[in-house]
Amino acid sequence: MKKPKDRRELSHFLDLFEKAFPGGFFIGEWGQDVGFDYEASYESPTIGELIGVPVEELLSQPGRFTQLIHPEDRERALAAFTRAASTSDKVEVIYRIRHAVTGEERWILEHGASVPATRPGRRFVIGVLLDITEQRQSERALREAEARMRMIVEGTPYLFFYTQDQNGYVTYVSPSVETITGYSVEEWIGQTHWFITDSKLNLPARRASHAHLRGEPPHGPLVIEIFHKDGRKILLEVFEHPIVVNGKPHGIQGVARDITDEHRLREELDEARRFEALGRLAGGIAHDFNNMLQGILLSAELAIEKEGPAAADQWATSVAQLAKRGQKVVRQLLAFSQQQAFEAKPLDLRRMLKENLAVLRRMMGPAIDVRMDIPEGLPNLMADETQLLQALLNLADNARHAMPGGGRLDITARKADEPHGAADDGGQVVLEIRDSGTGIDPEHVHLVFDPFFTTRMAEGGSGLGLASVRGIVTQHGGTIRVESEKGKGTVFTIRLPAAPPGLKEPEQREEPAPSFSHENGGHRVLLVEDHDEVRTALAQSLELGGYRVMVAADLAQARKILGSQAIDVLLSDLQLPDGIGYDLAAPAREKNPGAVIIFLSGFLGGLGPAADRSAPEGAVCLEKPVRFTTLDAAIRTALASRHARPAGGED
Repeated sequence: MKKPKDRRELSHFLDLFEKAFPGGFFIGEWGQDVGFDYEASYESPTIGELIGVPVEELLSQPGRFTQLIHPEDRERALAAFTRAASTSDKVEVIYRIRHAVTGEERWILEHGASVPATRPGRRFVIGVLLDITEQRQSERALREAEARMRMIVEGTPYLFFYTQDQNGYVTYVSPSVETITGYSVEEWIGQTHWFITDSKLNLPARRASHAHLRGEPPHGPLVIEIFHKDGRKILLEVFEHPIVVNGKPHGIQGVARDITDEHRLREELDEARRFEALGRLAGGIAHDFNNMLQGILLSAELAIEKEGPAAADQWATSVAQLAKRGQKVVRQLLAFSQQQAFEAKPLDLRRMLKENLAVLRRMMGPAIDVRMDIPEGLPNLMADETQLLQALLNLADNARHAMPGGGRLDITARKADEPHGAADDGGQVVLEIRDSGTGIDPEHVHLVFDPFFTTRMAEGGSGLGLASVRGIVTQHGGTIRVESEKGKGTVFTIRLPAAPPGLKEPEQREEPAPSFSHENGGHRVLLVEDHDEVRTALAQSLELGGYRVMVAADLAQARKILGSQAIDVLLSDLQLPDGIGYDLAAPAREKNPGAVIIFLSGFLGGLGPAADRSAPEGAVCLEKPVRFTTLDAAIRTALASRHARPAGGED
């Protein structure tokens, strides 16, 4: 490059440079003994614009620029300039300066350096000034935002934030994690398993996290169960999404909150909601029971009053039929309250729905019109009747809440079109439950089956009803989907696999009249039952059947008899005043190795006080109420199948 020949050419060159340069700059001569030589200096016009002082004034008034520097920064700025001018160091300094006209404060980044001049003891100083006010403001705003975020992230005790790398290892977790889980931040860093339990509840969350690590879009809120450090189990609700940089996944960031207490409260609310629904049913069921009890009472009185065996048979048969009707009502109640175990059998869906239409109408109330359209000739299902009824009642209860002012509930069923079911396995049956209620918001439709999701929190909704419906349908090998339009109602469509062709539902028929044959060989029965009336009726029935009966009202009395008498059959109620009937099996077999063990219980499906225990090996369990025909058959079968000879005999 050609060197400038004189000062004018140099000035022209500097003017061109100034126009192209984004900031201001100056060039001057520094003398160790005289300081900055303003007469031999150049300052770009942009410096004057930056501080509101013309360049001529800056050059004619030494120290004018320095006066505008913020007092807190002035000494530091002058020290930096002196070092740049007197040494070979490249210096950088940031300071604030005030505009001479507007008073506005600006942030300046100054770079300075010097080189030896031709005259001894002199150096040429070159300085560059950049206005970084906007950058400093952005940095300040960022710091404030970071501080606010840190306060939120690390200040709340109710949730914790976390990040995981692309391999799933925890790389950051906020301090509140220790309050929630008991584990410190250090114990969390590097974890992948999150101290999770073996609960099936964790499977969807695991699948979703793996999807997030692959960069897939966020899923809805996830629920996981983990161990607290003290050993108890807690539930966390987790919201997370992938970290994607330049289109590539780099990990996960998320937030988790403890919902253990919330879940417990929701369960309590769900229980209260079930009791509320049962209360609505109570009026109609009380009506049914009172009618049945009235029939039983009058039948018993007529059996006593009327003379002759024919009359007694007539009224006794009536009592038995009424009792079985009561048993069916109890099963319906237990189905609604989710107290039944799963047992799949061939099921006539049309029969089940027709038999329970009255129950549905009572539950829905007079303001809701319940209609059914169930054609004849539907294939049978392979299903658990009580579980399927529970799902239907839950869907109906959900529809009732959607129609607070009344409406219509339509239940229809049909055989699915062939494309949806293979011809060799009976195809599928489609069950639709349609209401005319308020409908579901479009953004919530895909969440209705998620555990704990509910749009009725204020009304005590727990978000578990529809989740349990989906669980029941899935357990049956079926599918369920929902369609809804806000203000126009909702329809749930359930597809269930039909039973194989030719597999029919067991006939719904009355058991034959009891036969007291007296052909039981005088087998000794220890009957243990705490209710006096039940114990008396069972004892007399067994004696009429030819058994020799000893009775006890509790475990203590039964153990005394077992210690002194030989028996062939132990027949015990499951729940006794001083313990569980299971506890009599061992002492009974100790004295009588071949004894038959039979337990009776008023709790259906193996539930009740012994739900967490397994029945003794080889024991038979029967549900109350039981007819003598069934009880006698169970005893005979068990006696016939035992390998040892009866322990009884003559005294």
